[in-house]
Amino acid sequence: MNMSRKSCKLFYKLCAILNIVLFVIVLTPTCSLGGQFKVDRDGFTIDLPPGWIQIPQAIISEREQQVAVLAPKTKIPHYDYGFQFGTRDQWFSYPYILIKIKRTGRITTAEFKKLEKFSYDQTAQKLQKSFGDLIKEAEIGKMRYDPVSQVVWLNTGINISAIGRISGITALIPTEYGFIQMNGYTREQEFMGFVSVFHDLVRNVTLDENVKYQAKPTDSIPLLNTIKWDAVLVAVLTGIILAVIGGFWRKRQTP
Repeated sequence: MNMSRKSCKLFYKLCAILNIVLFVIVLTPTCSLGGQFKVDRDGFTIDLPPGWIQIPQAIISEREQQVAVLAPKTKIPHYDYGFQFGTRDQWFSYPYILIKIKRTGRITTAEFKKLEKFSYDQTAQKLQKSFGDLIKEAEIGKMRYDPVSQVVWLNTGINISAIGRISGITALIPTEYGFIQMNGYTREQEFMGFVSVFHDLVRNVTLDENVKYQAKPTDSIPLLNTIKWDAVLVAVLTGIILAVIGGFWRKRQTP
C-alpha cells in the first residue's frame, strides 16, 4: 500500500517524537515504589525496598533556595537525589534519605581513618547561629571508619523548634572520584527501627567498576590537599532543615 506524501511526513514526525521520548527515558534516572535506581553519570545503582519513592529534584531545589534565604551567610549544599518512604502527599516525610555526590578527587584510606579524631563542635555552633532559633540543640557524634565495608559512619541528633528531635545517620561511600554522601533522617522515637533499613540501603549501593574504590599501596601517604570535612556536617544539618523549611517558610510569608 502506497503512502501519500502527507502521510509520510506525519509518519516521520511520529518516529522522531518517539525517538526523543525513548532518549529521555534512557537518560533520566527514575524509580517509583521501590526498585532499582541507576545513575550512569555518577556510576552507581541503588536498590530501593518497596514503598520508597523518589523526591523530585525540583522540590529539593526549591527547599534549598528557601534554606539559603533563611541562612544567607551559610553556603547551602546541593543534593543530587532524594528518596522517602510513603506517598507523594507530603514531600520530605519521615523517613527519607538524601544523596550528595562529592567529586573531591580520590581520598586515601589514611585520610578516612583520620576522621575518627575530627571534631565538628565549632562547625555545629556556627550553624546553630546561622539558622537562628530553628535549631535548639545539635548533638554530633564521632565519625567511624569501617575498614571492612570501607564506609565512614556518623550519627547526629538535632532538636528542631516546634518539631522535636530528629535523628540522622550518615554514610560516606568512597569512590575513585571522591565519595557518595548518604544521609538518612527520621524522628528520634523511630530511629532504632530505621538504622537497619538505612544500613541495608547503603549495602544496596552498587558502584560501577570504573568508580569502585580500590585500596592502593600509596594510601598511607598523607594528602597534600586538605579535604573540607566541615562541608559534610553542613550537608547533614541542611538535609534536616529541608524537611521543616516548608512550614517555616509559609509562616514567614504570611503577613
